[in-house]
Amino acid sequence: MKAFKDTPIKRKLTLVIAFTSALALFLSYCSFVAYELIANKRLIKSELSTLAKIIGENSAASLIFNDKNYAMDILSALKAKDQITSAYLYQEDGGMFAAYLHDNASKETPPPCPSNYMEDVINSSGGYLQIFHQIFFDDERVGTVYLKFDMSEIYSDLALYSGVAFVILIVFLFFALFLSSGLQKAISGPILRLAETAKVVSREKNYSVRELTHDSEDEVGILIKGFNEMLEQIQKRDLGLESLVSERTRELREAYKNLEKEMMEREQAEKALDESKVKMIHASRLTSLGEMATGVAHEINQPLTFISGFIQSLGLSLRQKSIGEIDEAKLRKNLKDASHQVARIVSIIDHLRSFGRRSDMPGENANLEKILDDALLLIRERLRLRDIRLSINAEENLPAVKGNPNQLEQVFINLFQNSLDAFENKTGNAGISVDIGISDDRKSLKIRFSDNGPGIDESIIDRIFEPFFTTKDVGKGTGLGLFIVYGIIKDHHGVITCESEINQGTTFTIIIPVRE
Repeated sequence: MKAFKDTPIKRKLTLVIAFTSALALFLSYCSFVAYELIANKRLIKSELSTLAKIIGENSAASLIFNDKNYAMDILSALKAKDQITSAYLYQEDGGMFAAYLHDNASKETPPPCPSNYMEDVINSSGGYLQIFHQIFFDDERVGTVYLKFDMSEIYSDLALYSGVAFVILIVFLFFALFLSSGLQKAISGPILRLAETAKVVSREKNYSVRELTHDSEDEVGILIKGFNEMLEQIQKRDLGLESLVSERTRELREAYKNLEKEMMEREQAEKALDESKVKMIHASRLTSLGEMATGVAHEINQPLTFISGFIQSLGLSLRQKSIGEIDEAKLRKNLKDASHQVARIVSIIDHLRSFGRRSDMPGENANLEKILDDALLLIRERLRLRDIRLSINAEENLPAVKGNPNQLEQVFINLFQNSLDAFENKTGNAGISVDIGISDDRKSLKIRFSDNGPGIDESIIDRIFEPFFTTKDVGKGTGLGLFIVYGIIKDHHGVITCESEINQGTTFTIIIPVRE
C-alpha cells in the first residue's frame, strides 16, 4: 500500500484504469462462463428428461408383459446418443429388468432404484448427469427408467469457449492499457506541471511563479486556479510581513534600548535600596544600643564596683599592715575575681562594638544558641531591671544555619525590645520564653518567641511587619523594628509568623533552613 502511495500519479492513473478495466472484463468473463455452464446443464436436463419420458412410454408394454427382448431393443436405440453411457429399466419393485451400456463405457454396478418420489430425480456427480424417471400405465406405476449422461464433451466445449473468451479479454485489456496511457495525460499532465511549480516555489521561495492556466473548468482547472490565487495571497502576505517585521524590528530596537535603560536604572535603584536597607539595619542596631544603654551601664557597673571595692580594701590593708602581714591567699583570690570582672567588661564592650559595626550578608555557619546568648549579654540586665522572667529552652546538638550572626542577633534584640515595649504598662508576672528546636524532617530550625503581654489586636496583626507601622505614641517608636526582623528572616530564606490574643500574649514563630 505504501509503495502505491509513493507511485507517481501518472502511473497511478494508468494502474487504476487498467485494474478497473481488468476487473470489469474478468467479471464479464466469469459471468459468461457461469452462464454457459448453467444454460447447458439446464438444456441437457430438459433433453434428458424428455428422452427418459419417451423411453418410459415405449417400455411400459414390455414391463407389463415381461418382454425383456423388446425392452432391450428400445434401450439399444440409445446408441445414437454417444453421451448416454448407460441406461437401466427397473420393475415396480425396484428389481433390474433390462440394462444398456455404451460400447466405450466400462462396466458398473447399477445404482439402486429410489422409491417414493413423484418428480424426476436428477443429480450430477463425477462429471455425469443422472436421471430417474417413473413409468406409468393408466396412472399406475409399472417401473423406472435410469439414464446416465456424460458431461465431458460439454465441459470440453465450455473450456474451448472459455479459452477464446480469455484471449479476447487479454486483447481488450492491452487495448485498455494503451488507451488509458493516452487518456490519463489529460489529468496527470496539468497535475504534474502543478507539482513541478510547487517544487520550484518550495525550493527557491519565489512566490511570484505562476502555473499556466488550465482551459477546462473541471476539478483540475479549479485546483490550478486556486493554487495561483494562493501564491498571489502568499506573495502579498510576505510583502506585508516584511514591512511589518521591519516596523516591529525598529520598535524592538527602541524597546530594547528603553529596557536597557530601565534595567540600569532598576539596578541602580536596587543597589540604592540594598544600601538603604543596610543603613537602616545599622541605624536600628545603633538605636537598639541606645535603648540598651541603661542595662549595659548596669551590666558594666557591677564588675567596676567590685574592682573599686577590691582596690580600696587593698589600699587600706597596705596602710594598716606591712606587705609581709597581708593574707597572700586572700589577695590572690581577690586578684583572680578582679581579673574575671575585667574580662567580663572587655567582653561586653567588644560585643557592643561588634554589634554596632555595620555588616553585610556573608554566608557563614551561625549557631542560634550562641547568637541568643550574645543578645542576652546586651539585654539581660534590662529584663532584670524590669523584673521580667526569662525562660530559654533549646534542644541539644542543634545544627547551624547559614547566615549573618549579627543580623540574626538583631532579630532577637528587636523581638526582646518589642516585648519590653509591650510590658511598659504591665506590672507583675511579666515573662518571655524562647524555644529553639529542629523540624521533623531536620531541614529547618524552629524558634518560638513568646511573651504574656497585652497582645495585638486582630484588626492590625496583618500590618505589624509593614515599615513605619507602630501603635506607640508619636516620638516613641520608628515602626521599623518588626519590619527589619521580617526582612532579615526573608534574606535568610526563612519565614516568620505572628499569633496573638488580647490580654494573653503574643508568639512569633520563625523557621530558618539549616545549612546543608
